[in-house]
Amino acid sequence: AELLKQLPREAEGTSLIGFHGHTIRHNANEQLTLQIGNPWLLAEKTGMRVVSDFRRHDMALGGTGGPLAPMFHWALFPNAPRPTAIINLGGVANVTWLGENGEIIAGDTGPGCGLLDEWIQEMAGLPHDKDGRIAEKGRVNLDIVKAALDTPFFAKPLPRSADRYEFDHVDVSGLSVEDGAASLCAVTVQAIVQAVSRMPKQPASVWMTGGGVHHPVIMRMMSENFVKVKSVRDMNLSPDTLEAECFAWLAVRHTLGLPLSMPETTGCREPATGGVSTG
Repeated sequence: AELLKQLPREAEGTSLIGFHGHTIRHNANEQLTLQIGNPWLLAEKTGMRVVSDFRRHDMALGGTGGPLAPMFHWALFPNAPRPTAIINLGGVANVTWLGENGEIIAGDTGPGCGLLDEWIQEMAGLPHDKDGRIAEKGRVNLDIVKAALDTPFFAKPLPRSADRYEFDHVDVSGLSVEDGAASLCAVTVQAIVQAVSRMPKQPASVWMTGGGVHHPVIMRMMSENFVKVKSVRDMNLSPDTLEAECFAWLAVRHTLGLPLSMPETTGCREPATGGVSTG
């Protein structure tokens, strides 16, 4: 709301859509990113101004093009005890670490729920592991978890950005559906643990958002590794809509000419504005 008040007078009353589209390929090493979706069609259908293409300017400045939520997290958690960490569990997981003196460190940690969803779809014929019912019955294969994390991506320092296909080497095909699900949960959590362990100081609290918040096995594993783990629901925020709200916020920042990313969040050379507007 405070950011909206800064919009120029001619933009008052204007409705904005922040439209990230659907990412089908993202390879920061090759400066390649592709989101599908037609912002111009969306603008015509809604009569609203649409801001899209949030990644490519950052990548042109040497950044990884993501994650894009960290500055939004910074704005949402000004009073949380520091250091604090915000974990977004989508198809890929990412972390935002906020330090005691205004520091911010961010990046993708590893797989989120994408591998688990694919496993459940293939092996159980279900869209996802609802309420963790399948993973709850499984046993973690520690050798597979160790092998999964023993690849170059996980050795990279943050900031870093992952493509969904970065984790195709994670192989649970020799396990039962239950053990495979439990092991994939463990890979997700241990990748987060590994990334956070490299931060300057361990967080006083860990806030969880994204679809993974609804998976009790992942949440239990997180609580086994960190002292204080909470859903963003405890701050009256919605874990299911927070990322959409983030892109609305980024659309306003685009309109104001403010940065969407910074060296600490994506590795870009300088704070980067971004986005393309239909109006």
